[in-house]
Order: sequence, then C-alpha cells, then structure tokens
Amino acid sequence: MKTNNKKLFNRRSFPFHIILLISLSVNTHVFSQEDLLILEEKLKKAEGTVKVDLLNQLALLNQRISLDKAKQFAEEALKLSEKINYSRGKAAALKNIGFNLYLLNQLEKAEQHYSQALNLLLATKDSLELPELFNNIGLIYWRKNQFTNAFELYKRAQHIAKKMHDKKQEAQAINYIGLIFWKWTDYARALNYFFNSLKLKEELRDDFETGVTLNNIAFIYNEVNQPDLSIEQSNRALQLSNRLNNKYVLGRALNNLGASYFLLQDFNKAVYYLTESLNIKTEASDKSGMAYALNDLGKAFFAQKKYSKSENYFEQALAIRKELEDKYGTTTTLLNLAKVFRAKRNYTETENLLNEVIQNSLSIKNKDLEADAYKEYSRFAEDKGDLLNALKYINMYSAIMDTILNEKTRDKMAELSVHYDVEAKEKQLELLSKEAKIQHLEIEKEQNKNTILILAGAFIILILIALTIRYRFIKSIKNQLEEKNKEIAKKSLELEEALATKNKFFSIISHDLKSPFNGLKGITQALIEDYKELDDEKILEYLDKISKSSKEIYMLLENLLEWSRIQTKRIDSNPRNFDVSKEILNALNLLQATADRKEIELINNVKENTLIYADPRMISVVIFNFISNAIKFSHKGGIVKIFTRDIGPFLEISVKDSGMGISKEIQEKLFRVDSKYSSLGTNNETGTGLGLIISKEMIEMNGGEIYLESEEGKGTTFSFSVLKQAENSN
Repeated sequence: MKTNNKKLFNRRSFPFHIILLISLSVNTHVFSQEDLLILEEKLKKAEGTVKVDLLNQLALLNQRISLDKAKQFAEEALKLSEKINYSRGKAAALKNIGFNLYLLNQLEKAEQHYSQALNLLLATKDSLELPELFNNIGLIYWRKNQFTNAFELYKRAQHIAKKMHDKKQEAQAINYIGLIFWKWTDYARALNYFFNSLKLKEELRDDFETGVTLNNIAFIYNEVNQPDLSIEQSNRALQLSNRLNNKYVLGRALNNLGASYFLLQDFNKAVYYLTESLNIKTEASDKSGMAYALNDLGKAFFAQKKYSKSENYFEQALAIRKELEDKYGTTTTLLNLAKVFRAKRNYTETENLLNEVIQNSLSIKNKDLEADAYKEYSRFAEDKGDLLNALKYINMYSAIMDTILNEKTRDKMAELSVHYDVEAKEKQLELLSKEAKIQHLEIEKEQNKNTILILAGAFIILILIALTIRYRFIKSIKNQLEEKNKEIAKKSLELEEALATKNKFFSIISHDLKSPFNGLKGITQALIEDYKELDDEKILEYLDKISKSSKEIYMLLENLLEWSRIQTKRIDSNPRNFDVSKEILNALNLLQATADRKEIELINNVKENTLIYADPRMISVVIFNFISNAIKFSHKGGIVKIFTRDIGPFLEISVKDSGMGISKEIQEKLFRVDSKYSSLGTNNETGTGLGLIISKEMIEMNGGEIYLESEEGKGTTFSFSVLKQAENSN
C-alpha cells in the first residue's frame, strides 16, 4: 500500500490548479483598499494620457480583487486612448483586457487582444511593455499545452527584461521557464530556474512573489519524492504568508505541506494541513482551490481505507468542479470516486463512473485520464473474476500509454530542437571551418614538405639576427651610460639566457621535425618499392603508419606556429565575458571518440552559465590540451573529471585524471621551453610536449596562472585560474 499511496500525489493531480494559481502572480503589487480609493480620487480630476495611465493602473490592481471592475477600467482606458491616439495607453489597455479574458479561460479572445497590443508596441518601437506581454502570451500557449511555443516566448521575455534591467519581469520569465521544464519532467532544470527566479525576487524584496516561487520549489520536491525538502520550502512560504497576511500564498503552502506528509504516510498531519488549506481557500472564496483541497482530503482518507469520508470529500469536490465547468477536474474526481466504489464493492456504480470517465477523457482529449480509466476498468473486471475483460482493458491501457510515450518523445525532441538549435548551428559552422583549415593544411603540407624545413631554419636565423641587433644596441647604450652599468649588465644576461633558451627550443623542434619526416620518408619508400609484393593487410598497416606520422607532423607544426605567433606578438588576447561551460562541452564532444576507445569516462561538473572574462579562443585551446592530455595518460577504464572552484575574483578550472601521474622531477620541466618534455601515453600515444607550454603562455596573457598537482600512480590534476565575469565589459 505504501507505493500506491505515494502515487496518489503525482503531477497529474495538480495541473490546472497550479497553472491557474501561478498565472495569477503576473501582477502582484500589494495595495490596500485605501490605496485604490486614492487612485480613484485622482482619476476624477485627471485628463488625457494621465487619465489613461490611471485607468490602466486601476485595471491592473483590480485583477486580483474584482474582475468586473478590472474589465470596466481597462475598457474605459481603451476607448479614451483610441480617442486621443495614445498608443502606449492603448497597448496597456489591450494587455489588461487580454489578461482578464485569460483568467476567464477565454483563450482565443485573450490571444487576439495580446496580438493587437504586441503589434502596437512593435510599430511604435516601444519595448517597455514587451517582457510582460511576452510572458502573458506565453501563458496562453501554456494553457493550450503548446509548451515549445511558450518556452520560446518566455526566453524572449527573459532576454529583453534582462537587457532593460527589468528584474521583476525577468524573474517572472525565469519562473515560467521552470514550469516548462516541470511539464517536460526535467525536474533538475526546473529547480535551477526556480531558484534563479527566487534570487531575483528576494533582491527585489517582493515577499508575495518570493512566496509564489517557494511554493513552486516545494511542489517540485514533492514531485521527485523528496517531501523533507518540500516541507522546508513550504514552511518558508508559510512564514512569508503570515507576515503578508496573504491567503493565496498561505493556501498553497498548506496544500504542499499536506501533500508532503501524505508522501511520508503521516496521514494525521496530511489531513490537518489539507483541512487548514481548505479553510483558507473557503475564506478567500477560491472555489477552484477548495475543490483541490477537498479532492486531496478524499485521497488522504482513501489511503487510510476510510471510504465513507473519502466518498464525502470527493462528492463535494465534484460538485464545485461541475459548477466551475472544470472538465479535467471533474473527470479526475469521477475516477477517484470510481476507486472508492470499487473498494466498497459497489460494482454497478463503479462501472457507471468509469464509463463517464472514459467519455469525458475522449471529450477533452486527455489520454492520461483515458489510460487511467482503462487501467482501473481492468482491476474492476479482475475483482469480478472477468479475466477476459481484465486482459482486454489492460491491453487498451498499454496501447494508449504507447501513444502517450510517442507524444512525449515528440515534445522532448521539439524541446531539444528549440533549446540547442543555435548551439548546433554554431558548432556546425565551427566544424566546417576546422575541416576546411585541415584540408588546406594537408594540401599545403604535401606540396611544401621541404619548404617547411627551410622556413623553420630561416625563422631561427631571423630570430638570431634580431637578438644580435638588440644585444649590440644594449651594448652601445652601456658604453654611453656608464652610471647604469649594473642594470644594462643584468638585461644583457637576461637576453643571453633568452637566446640560449630559444636556441635550445629550436634545436629540439628541428629534431622533432626531422624524426617524423624521416619515418614518413622510409615508410613511403618501402611502400613504393615493395608494393606489388605486399598484401592488403600490410599495405593498410603502412598507410596507418603514414597517417599517424602525418598527424604528428601536423600537430607539431600547429604548436610551433601558435608558439611563434605568441612570441612575436602576432596574437593578441581579446578578452570578453563568455560561458566557459560551452567551450568545455565543445572539447568533450571532440574528444569523446578518443575517450571511448580507451573506455574512459568523461565527467563534466561545470554548471551552465559559468561566466569568465578571457579570450574564448585561447581558453578553448587550453581546455582541449588539458582534456586531451588527461585521456592520453589515463589507463583503460579510467575517469577524467572537469570541475571549477571559486577563489575570490578568480575562477579555477581543473581537469583531473586517474592515470599514471607525474614525478616531481618531470613536473619541473613541463612548462619550460628549454627543457621541453614529451612522454608516451598509456596506449603509446605520442605528443610534441608543446601543448602545455603554449597553454601556460595563453593563460598568462589572460592574467591567470597555470599549475598542477600529481603523484605517481595516483593521477594528475591540471588547473588554471581566470577572472570571473567582468560587470562593465562588453
């Protein structure tokens, strides 16, 4: 019975209730009756645009007090704004009328008024009302279960509100996006958006809206069967509602507490809080809320097998829902009553109710309820010993559930399409660019193998000439300025060390270039001379070696060119605010196949919207090098983790592997150009040893530091620090 009790409180139990109550939070300024009277007095003396603005404000404030008055004020504002040709006032009036129609469930008319308001604002390029309008139109699509369209509108509202520094509408949009992810059963993202909305509302010190979002968070925790966390958030909402003396927030908080204790099977507390919620909603004349409280009380007593009490509460809920013409709520309550009568073995009434549930489900096109009805019909037939019909109805239930699953899959695909379309296009362009670059380099490499060596030598000579000239210039200054002998001597020594370092570096590069070229030359010569005598397997082996040698040469050239651009100041750091989590995802996607070949698990613990201030291209190179090295030096079946840590104004980004580790002696050589070090990976993967040197220079160009922690046999963690998001940068 434990599992069944918990299933009584699932997301199907609340949909229209939570939609209606949350939508009422669109305009939630807390005004007293005295404030309204003052505005009405001002209205008597007002004229022109001032009068239109006052009428719209009164319409707005009366939406949570009297829909009739709200409608009256909005319609008067519309007539006057048309008369004096006041576009902004007309748009506001149309918006207020649209919201009234929405609350009355006249969705088509509401959408028409919203569309007129939107066209007016776009025509006059007046963006002040756009965030609230997009949020309101999103509610229309929400009510129609067109969640993808609603999601797009909420995103637009969030973007514009953030740009305009309208934190109130930004918080609303984020709250609504959380509801979309709730409907898509992505509870983790739903909670993330709710907590972000909560933060903004707390900054605004809007206690009412804070209470609304706390109740949303509590609701989600109940959805994922974490009633203890739900109770914590509900109690916070309860405290706010007591301070505000607000029955709306209070009623929802009590209802959430009742649901939480039901999940904990503490039925006495569940009944207590649900009864308190019912009393509050009765005082507020909230008939829809009363129906839900009565329905939930019926479930609580049903779980305790107190069938007479359960039937009584369900009957009361049914009467209210029929009065409100709430077809969904009516159907769910009829299904609950059918369960009660089946438990009481009143099979005639059970069958009548189930037939009515099926008819209603088909009428409102709700497959979830239709499936539940057939499932209950199967149990009913089984209780009567009619096993053939029991099998028939369970098959009908399974068929509908398959249809529901297909529809949810389509919705999920639509969600993913909307959410990742832009990123996919950007990645596609980036990949096409990289492929074109690789093809160009391959062609150039084939045509200029010998030329590259000559250019490398010429580059070294140019550096030597430049350093020699610089040295002579310093020596000349030294002769002229004897009082600065010590300083000049010091600089001379530094230059000599730099020269020695670069000589060492390019001697290593020369060796590294010759080795793969010699290997490539030998393999191709052998392939040409012995081609007729070789079988296909041997030819493929030679071709594989040629491919690997080519990749080694290409990687070495890429690193050499990158390092040379840095040294000759032909590459600049162009820092800006950007989301580093996207660069990490790009690197992981590119390296996933490599990791899969070694059965290495890649774990990304970096949150979305992790903003830093740096050059995105350089940071992308560093992240790729770190993850690539981690895979290279990890054993088969290992783990590579990517995570961050706050260190004051900086963010530390780390890549940790479970590989072979690095000795202290080798650690000291890794970032030094004069002692470039390269070792084979766990699968004999080769490298140039330049990646870490380039990474260090790039991080330092961005004002950060690079460092590592390692122990032989226990893995390595490479880290770098960069500035967090800069507030006044573009």
